[in-house]
Amino acid sequence: MNSKLDFGLSPCPNDTYIFYHFIHTGKYNPIFLDVEELNQLALKEEIPLIKVSCITAVQLQKYEILSSGGAIGYRCGPLIVSSLKNQLYYNDFINLIYKYPIYIPGKHTTANFLFYQFCKYNNIPINQIEIHYIRYDKIIPELKKNNAFGVLIHEERFCYQNHNLKKIIDLGEWWEETTHLPIPLGCIVLHKDYIELKDIIENDIKQSIEFSKNNYHKVLPFIKKYAQSMDETIIKSHIDLYVTDFSYDMKDKGKQSLFKLKEFVYQL
Repeated sequence: MNSKLDFGLSPCPNDTYIFYHFIHTGKYNPIFLDVEELNQLALKEEIPLIKVSCITAVQLQKYEILSSGGAIGYRCGPLIVSSLKNQLYYNDFINLIYKYPIYIPGKHTTANFLFYQFCKYNNIPINQIEIHYIRYDKIIPELKKNNAFGVLIHEERFCYQNHNLKKIIDLGEWWEETTHLPIPLGCIVLHKDYIELKDIIENDIKQSIEFSKNNYHKVLPFIKKYAQSMDETIIKSHIDLYVTDFSYDMKDKGKQSLFKLKEFVYQL
């Protein structure tokens, strides 16, 4: 590469962990944005290399999905939580979803798609639900002010109990029980105008993951610089959950999960 390639990624610990060395090669120009902002930029084709929600990735015509750098795994899906006083369960939620608003971290996120599919599976009319799309890190503050539901992703998935919120449903577990596949949350896409760089980029991502595995103490300050939570236990839990073998190479199982996601899209 003769000049730095613009690369959009989120400030979340799994991305900063995976891409620490990748960024520090000097070959890529990092642009840190919220996942929904990244989805929007990809839809507009404004960045050549970008981390997006998998539900967005499978609908992009001008981008190629890379096998490395993504967030695909088990037991790592978005959580539906409640700020209501009493603990609610699956059937309670289905009966009450019409009575309270729900906050979701972006219209083009996999979290929103999973919620939509969950409603479809349970014959819940989506147009009768009061949905508010707000940035993922704004959801817990809103829940603390209102009786409502929220779909949590990223660090918030690990600290909701600290805010007296109660988990109702793990949409990742629901996906796994329904499809028997890992949950595809996010992946890296490369604009097809730059497709000749694909092998180089995937190799750089793999080397970056290996570097972080072997040099966590060097990478941690960089991760903390961008993280929402400074709690090192939460940061480590986040990385352990979202950086999986599929992040190194999604292989057949990861690709199958993307194909299944695409099937669901075509059924809408």
